Amino acid sequence: MITSASAAGAVGAALTGWTVAVKDLIDVAGVLTTAGGARAGIARRDATVVSRLRKAGVTVMGKANMDEWGLGVTGRNATWGDCRNPWDPARISGGSSAGSAAAVAAGMATIGLGTDSAGSLRIPAALCGVTALKPGHGLIPMAGVLGLAPNLDVIGPIARSVTDCARTWAAIGPRPAAPVAGAQRVGIPRGEHWATVDHNVGQALERTARQLERDGFRLIEVEVPAIGEATRLAGVVLLYELAHRHGRRWRAEGLQLDRRVARQLDLGAATSRADYLGALAFRDRWRAQLAKLFESIDVMLHATTSAVAPLASERVTTAGLTRLCAAWNLAGLPVLAMPTGVGRGDMPIGGSLVGRAGDEALLLELGMAYQRRTEWHRRVPAQV
Repeated sequence: MITSASAAGAVGAALTGWTVAVKDLIDVAGVLTTAGGARAGIARRDATVVSRLRKAGVTVMGKANMDEWGLGVTGRNATWGDCRNPWDPARISGGSSAGSAAAVAAGMATIGLGTDSAGSLRIPAALCGVTALKPGHGLIPMAGVLGLAPNLDVIGPIARSVTDCARTWAAIGPRPAAPVAGAQRVGIPRGEHWATVDHNVGQALERTARQLERDGFRLIEVEVPAIGEATRLAGVVLLYELAHRHGRRWRAEGLQLDRRVARQLDLGAATSRADYLGALAFRDRWRAQLAKLFESIDVMLHATTSAVAPLASERVTTAGLTRLCAAWNLAGLPVLAMPTGVGRGDMPIGGSLVGRAGDEALLLELGMAYQRRTEWHRRVPAQV
């Protein structure tokens, strides 16, 4: 069972000797930032988050490939080449923080730095068998980062273990205000939204829940209110803010945009302001409902993706891969994604822990306790 010591304080050692792969929409001084597209421009200074990592002793080993402009979940990129999965190059890596996750999984970097607006940290972490922390909204400055949707965007770390994510979080995140209360109750969401996962993913999630139960946690079945509507409206906010923040300028600059990017800009431009404001009003009401739900639980456990990494030849939809992730961006809540099993083709399976606002340290502590009892995060691709 988790006690009240702060994860950041417990593992906040300097990161000297570590290397980081930086998602290519985050500025690194003197290096081209392409955002995975045809954008030109050398960054004049480090993004705030990169500066914090350098101060902790981390060396930038390079920029990481990504879905163009962060608008994808597969790692496919027509300009710079596709980012494939280190476990099986015939499969996708997930995205849009594709290269950051693949570099960590392949042993090319100690940590990866990515962004997440609808699952872009958690999806590639799950498909590549590594760990990622999507922090709560607004905790790390976005200065020097080409964001998509201000109400959804966050920056977070990817690492092989929760411990390494916690050490990174201690370097880039805010200092915890006080020791956190211990977690005792784990919510297991029920209903069609959560049940439509592959059999092996469901089995892995059940084993994870039972491991937590053996470790002294109480499992409580819960219904997450309006989860389907929250997932849909997260998409409304993302596309509207994307189109109104970037669409006109990108087209005025004559950028060559991937057809998928252009289509999403068109969808966002066609979204009415009334629908957008309605989505934000729903968000505020929904956050209150979630706060009520979290009075009965401390964290929530669910599958990160409904299946293992698809083959690159398969048709993959953004909605299909973000379905279990996107709503938490609308809520602004922290999520820890970590390996929890192995599925079809010996490919990694990922699970996610969701916490209350400000509970990053609690999630990290729980994740470290889980990984002390399991070996999933120690698996590496054959070629590593």
